[in-house]
Amino acid sequence: MLLSGGLAWIVARVADRTRDYYVIITLGIQVVIYSVMNNWQSVTHGPLGIPGISAFAIVPGVELESKLAYCFFSAILAGVAWVVLHQLIHSPFGRVLIALSEDEVYTKSLGKNMAGAKTVSFVISGMLASIAGELFEERVLG
Repeated sequence: MLLSGGLAWIVARVADRTRDYYVIITLGIQVVIYSVMNNWQSVTHGPLGIPGISAFAIVPGVELESKLAYCFFSAILAGVAWVVLHQLIHSPFGRVLIALSEDEVYTKSLGKNMAGAKTVSFVISGMLASIAGELFEERVLG
């Protein structure tokens, strides 16, 4: 999660420099990263994937034995993510994000830090996406 959050922070800071084209820049960076990772055969083995990824363990030495246990663990993680995001949305920062999605000019006129709000929301999204990626990796390889 920290690696994904750090990468999302870098992408958000680069995209924030363009101001008006945030979505286009983030999609462009995603295409570049995907192309590099897909074609860097010596590191990622391209579309075949990275070999030697160890099995997912909740804590070292405790692995999920059955698909039902994996399903329950995934549901628990989804519930925790929902609670965290629900609390975030109802916080003052969440209200800034809602105002930002409704009217960016009005939010800026209130003196809110739009660049910071966009960056933090992008980092949170990247970190949550890393959880989904890890769970998907376990389902495919496990």
